[in-house]
Amino acid sequence: MASRKDLKKDINFLTEEILETCLLHYHFKKGDAAHVEKIDQIIDETIILRNQLMHELNNPGKDMNGNSLRAFYKELLARMMEGANTAFEKLGRLDA
Repeated sequence: MASRKDLKKDINFLTEEILETCLLHYHFKKGDAAHVEKIDQIIDETIILRNQLMHELNNPGKDMNGNSLRAFYKELLARMMEGANTAFEKLGRLDA
């Protein structure tokens, strides 16, 4: 398991990648208000997910020890990956 510091970096990196992709979609879909609204929704969901994950990562619970803490971090990593995949899938459907 990676360190907590690395997990924070991973969360921030994936969030930045999603937001950069959203900005590219803004650039190419300037005149389409429906697409812009959907992109705004994806951005909002991404920021909310990032803030939730960072809050949980910084406040894991006082009763967690080594094994339960590792499981907790793995679960956070899985949620982060699932959220990123969902965001990229939604962005991909905008092009179709």
